[in-house]
Amino acid sequence: MPPGAQRMRFKDLYDQVYALLANGNFAPGARLGVKELADRLNVSPTPLREILSRLVGKDIIEEHRSEGYYLVGFDARRIGDLYALHRSCIDLALRTPSSPASLPPLNSMPDVWAALDALVEATGNTALLQTRRYLDGHLSLLRRCERRLFQDLEAEAARHLVVLGNGTREARRGVVRAFHHRRIAHARQLAFYMTRPT
Repeated sequence: MPPGAQRMRFKDLYDQVYALLANGNFAPGARLGVKELADRLNVSPTPLREILSRLVGKDIIEEHRSEGYYLVGFDARRIGDLYALHRSCIDLALRTPSSPASLPPLNSMPDVWAALDALVEATGNTALLQTRRYLDGHLSLLRRCERRLFQDLEAEAARHLVVLGNGTREARRGVVRAFHHRRIAHARQLAFYMTRPT
């Protein structure tokens, strides 16, 4: 198999494993049996172990040397802290001057998360980009919980995207604060939904 095809297959497998985690197939703290997971995905345990090790490096999976791999725990405090750190990251991006040409039209983004990612990308600040990627790796596991808890996500996104696309810097900062505050205020409920399969 050519190296490019191997990389694509590995990325596909990585995406499949991450989707299983994001879709609530495993509760926080649940053990991820390598053999069972390999059988489920119809792959060899070897690349699966490499993927799980990479997720350990991103603090999404914990490895207990004698016991195996476990999905990290998501209690209300951790969830609140992740959203608060993400808000700080976006706030720093809003304070960093960026070229208007590097910022796509935010009001045409598919959702608020994509717009927030674009704001950080436009800064070109490597530290902010890495921090945002780390936080998004964790927070994207909570998206299904947000969809279950908040019935008005589309309306919220429509309101916020207008301000993110056309508002002043201060108005954008207000939207970012409101977006994150809502999720921090509901961290306990989000933690509850994390323990419930979809």
